[in-house]
Amino acid sequence: MIIIELFYSKNCPYCPTARKMIEESVQEIEKAFNECIIVNEINVETKTGREKAKLYQVEGVPTIAINGLVTFVGVPPSTQSIVTAIRKFIDPNQIYV
Repeated sequence: MIIIELFYSKNCPYCPTARKMIEESVQEIEKAFNECIIVNEINVETKTGREKAKLYQVEGVPTIAINGLVTFVGVPPSTQSIVTAIRKFIDPNQIYV
C-alpha cells in the first residue's frame, strides 16, 4: 500500500494542479501495478494540518509526501515524475530514469 499526502491551502493557486497530477498518477499506477494507493489531502490552514506539516517540516504548499517522505515541494515537473516516485516505493530495487 502506498500513502500519498498532499499538503495544500485553499488560497494556493498551484495546489489544484498538483492535486490533478496526483489523481492522474494514481490512476496510472493502480491500472499498471494493481497497487492500492491512498491519497490524503492535508489543509495546512487547520490546526491538525499545521501539526502534521510541522512534523514533516513543510514550509510551503503544495508539498507531496509519499509513504512519509517529502518527495515534491511545489508543483512536480510532470505527472510522470510522480509516477516514477511512486514506482520507487513499489519496487525499490529497480532503477528508474
